[in-house]
Amino acid sequence: RFHHGYDQRLAEIVKRHGGTDTVARHLHTTPETLAPFLILIGAETFANADALRLFRRDCVRPDPLFDGSYLVRWHKGRSTGEQQRQLSGSAPSSVPRLVERLLALTERLVPHAPPDEQQRLFLCRVRKKPERAGLVGDNALIGAFRNLIARRDVRGPDGRLLRFHLGMLRPTGLTLLYRQRHD
Repeated sequence: RFHHGYDQRLAEIVKRHGGTDTVARHLHTTPETLAPFLILIGAETFANADALRLFRRDCVRPDPLFDGSYLVRWHKGRSTGEQQRQLSGSAPSSVPRLVERLLALTERLVPHAPPDEQQRLFLCRVRKKPERAGLVGDNALIGAFRNLIARRDVRGPDGRLLRFHLGMLRPTGLTLLYRQRHD
């Protein structure tokens, strides 16, 4: 639940532990906690960046033909149809398991999101209005990716910190899949 009024003691505890943004990461999802999920799910589905951010909460369904297999579906922005990918759900880092974890992490935020965003998977607390939640924004994700890369010291071929965006995952993932199947 979101708390509107902190008593003095609670405010002191929050301040001692790094402030509201630091404590918030342990209470509900933020752009920083969503960033790794977006990267991992994007790398496996090859979804366009915008389509990935707009995944719905019901995007994973059991495959009716194959046990242990799942269909991951999403709406592609420029077309009227859906995209889908068949994936295994056995590994802890598989897309079905990641979506399961995200559903649990964001469940408490759903009632606090605007009605048109309540069915979105990537919900987080709205920073300027902590009593509200909503779909993670593009700008918030750019900052979250930048922080993640700096914290992990991920460098590109030129030796500088990697300038990452979700659009980089699609061609890389497709290339890796092609090489895996043709080597």
